[in-house]
Amino acid sequence: MPHMAAERIAMESKVLLSPKDLETIKSQIKAEVIKELTNKDFHTHMEHDPFNEVRRKYAQYGGPLSQAWNNTYGWAQAWEHIRRLSVMCVGIQYVRDLTPEKSTKAADIAEFLCKFVIEKRKEEVNNNA
Repeated sequence: MPHMAAERIAMESKVLLSPKDLETIKSQIKAEVIKELTNKDFHTHMEHDPFNEVRRKYAQYGGPLSQAWNNTYGWAQAWEHIRRLSVMCVGIQYVRDLTPEKSTKAADIAEFLCKFVIEKRKEEVNNNA
């Protein structure tokens, strides 16, 4: 009986969570259950998705990629290729299927590719000037 009393005490301890943290935990548990049942990973809600942060930083009109192409359509095509390559490098076909762990890896790859492409584009523009 003493053992059960210790378990009861441990179960009665409380953890305070913000509503956002609670929703994040719920979505992560749901994704884990779905993964167990279907053998597929599903993207869970993340407040600050690293991959989307890279997109916001580089791939917007007036952003670094856009400036490298003088705000012409070429920057959007460059981002599309960077996005696809980044996701493929972590073994996924679509951005929507990124898990939190793979989103971080894909973000690192995308940021590296963005910097590389911007540098090469500037070199090309300077060589043709």
